[in-house]
Amino acid sequence: MRIVLFGVDGVLSLEALEALRAVTIDHQLVGVVRPTPGMRAVTPRRTPRRLLGAAARAVGLRRPGSLAEFARSQGAPIWDARAGDDPSIAIQVREARPDAICIVGYPWLLRG
Repeated sequence: MRIVLFGVDGVLSLEALEALRAVTIDHQLVGVVRPTPGMRAVTPRRTPRRLLGAAARAVGLRRPGSLAEFARSQGAPIWDARAGDDPSIAIQVREARPDAICIVGYPWLLRG
């Protein structure tokens, strides 16, 4: 099964990839789409959850995972999207010919 993942750096996207690996006997990660590093889809709010997460990372209790690092280890290309309707991403995903698309924590709505 050929899989493209739309996600963000962090534990949630990596856990989704691990879950796919556990349930899919023969799979291949053929691409990872993430927001361009440094871009934010929405203005971040200083919610208690964000503040606690930042504090936990600061003291080493929780580290963000690297989606790019995982993709590189699987030999999968990483595509940085500038927006949810980035036409270059749509072309690259079509050319990858995935059997499944996994979306985890991706900040934009995808258009068909």
